[in-house]
Amino acid sequence: MKNLTFRFARDIALEVRTLRRQLQRTKPEIPVTFDDSDSFAVNADAAEIAITPTSLAALMNSYMFAYPGAPIKSVSFTIKDNRLIQTGTVHKKVDLPFEITGSLSVTADGNIQLHADKIKSAHIPLKGLLHLFGEDLAKLLNQQSRRGLNIVGDDIILIPRSLTPPPHLLGQVTRVFISQGKIVQHFDSGRHPPVLNPSYPSEAYI
Repeated sequence: MKNLTFRFARDIALEVRTLRRQLQRTKPEIPVTFDDSDSFAVNADAAEIAITPTSLAALMNSYMFAYPGAPIKSVSFTIKDNRLIQTGTVHKKVDLPFEITGSLSVTADGNIQLHADKIKSAHIPLKGLLHLFGEDLAKLLNQQSRRGLNIVGDDIILIPRSLTPPPHLLGQVTRVFISQGKIVQHFDSGRHPPVLNPSYPSEAYI
């Protein structure tokens, strides 16, 4: 796959710059069916995929935090000075606005780490994520890790294999960075199958 936009919803899109992958059945008895996104997962050999802050915010609001009792809502993202800035509302008896400014990196197990360099709630600086969320809310968020997010200390861990609605993208993120107003992820499984090219020149193809 090269130079395509994959839309999970009208307002959630991934920019697939390159993707070499295999489609895996999620249930042995059901074949891969493109009309049934639950029937397969995408196992990436290598990929470069980008997402805009707007799409990431829509993903969080309409999927990751779209469950009863979710403690976070109205999330938005901006990029400034190569840092990702997340704003939203956290519910702790009352709704409190918050702002997190962080840097992106990759964890040892191939997930995306947003380290909270600066945290404010109601314009008051806080010492860390647990001061913002509290231990109970952090535990609640971690219990919902199947939706692609964990909190570890002052780090927000985004888990690509469960970050989006099906079909899920399996693979190791080896690099993540901000470029031209987008968050860019590189995947590399360590497998290096032969290069496949279309039978005629094309800038975009499956």
